Amino acid sequence: MWRLVCVVVVSLAFLEGAAPAHADLQKAGASADDGSFWKDAGVGAGAALTNVLYIPTKLVYAAVGSLVGGLAYVVTLGSTETANAIWEPTLGGTYVLTPRMLTGEQKLHFNGQPPVPAEDPSFKESDAEWAE
Repeated sequence: MWRLVCVVVVSLAFLEGAAPAHADLQKAGASADDGSFWKDAGVGAGAALTNVLYIPTKLVYAAVGSLVGGLAYVVTLGSTETANAIWEPTLGGTYVLTPRMLTGEQKLHFNGQPPVPAEDPSFKESDAEWAE
């Protein structure tokens, strides 16, 4: 019985959202027959289905990265630079795919950006003052 109630509620929610979307299309001068509605619906469904596999994969990748980064922190006796070199790429990035990512309008970043290395502490022009 509860399953039937859930199915009815979800179906009504989808139908409730479809009517304003169709009205917006009509106001904009586009018709629902031009295929854009079905294209958008297909891309949205594709994003939802893709996320079923993508999100758990990304979460496992991030969890393994956090463990390896923590282990690197311990092994290097507290080197945050080494740990961050692992944590930032594995914990950063995109966790949820959107329809815009599937259509190529927005970029997908599975990995985060690696940390920017510190400047080389070699001789600089400002050090020349002290050399005199």
